[in-house]
Amino acid sequence: MKIILILMIFFSVFAYSNVFKLKTIIPENPFNLGLISSFDIDESGNVYVLDVRNNTLVIFDKSGCFKWLYPLKTQRAKDIRIFDGNIYILDPLKRMICKMKMDGSIVEWIKSKTNLYYPAAISLNQELTAISDYGNSRIVIIKGKYEYSIYSELIDSPSANCISNGDIFVCDWRNGKIFEYNLDSGRFINSFGGLGIGKELFFHPDGIVVKDGLIIISDWGNNKLQIYDKAGKYIMDYYGGKSGFRNPSTLRWKNGFLYVLDSYNLNIRKYSINFSKLKSSLANDIIDGKSK
Repeated sequence: MKIILILMIFFSVFAYSNVFKLKTIIPENPFNLGLISSFDIDESGNVYVLDVRNNTLVIFDKSGCFKWLYPLKTQRAKDIRIFDGNIYILDPLKRMICKMKMDGSIVEWIKSKTNLYYPAAISLNQELTAISDYGNSRIVIIKGKYEYSIYSELIDSPSANCISNGDIFVCDWRNGKIFEYNLDSGRFINSFGGLGIGKELFFHPDGIVVKDGLIIISDWGNNKLQIYDKAGKYIMDYYGGKSGFRNPSTLRWKNGFLYVLDSYNLNIRKYSINFSKLKSSLANDIIDGKSK
């Protein structure tokens, strides 16, 4: 019986190790970061880190080595996106988005026509900007000169969001749920999860990416990532391997890699993912190296 158990554990660890492979930890060497609120990656793989305690934007190269930093004009910056050659930083106190050039110079302040109340996250595409208006329980969409909101009696405290193929996926921090809405109509499409610590439950989801028909969510309070298919069907959990996550937060997908903010440990982990293995029936039987 012991031999069978050992073989099962070995097999499952081998299987899961082929799904997530840690490539880099950023920063590579000890660096005096105060408190990371969010980050994003440019086309060259440089990582832009919001150090909210020191009110600076710190840049590391794709290997995790420090490049430079500059002070910010924002207050308690909450989220950052790099899009179309510009940097967008969400300022929850000013309730605006600071649009900057890559050298740090300010282009403009983007303001909602309505009164935001602690905006928590932003996403962008070529047509619009989406803001999680945490305090007002809504998603604000700014589309050129036009603006509208996605309200729902279901959503309470929208935090991280992600745009994918005309839809927006939103984490509900307090309710522990994931919602999907159509961006144009605001129509509710799907939801899954719930508040808790068991299987298919979330304790403060705080990061989300959608890639290759899969939804990856950082489960901040349960110290893990949860992976679902596009329909919201549970696939697996990932706890961060041997070192483990401590309050995983912001997620980004860039240049073929998944980046995870490990908040408590003040670093960002860069992973390659074997999507074919993740989608296989074998991955469905693996939870971070242990069989279900």
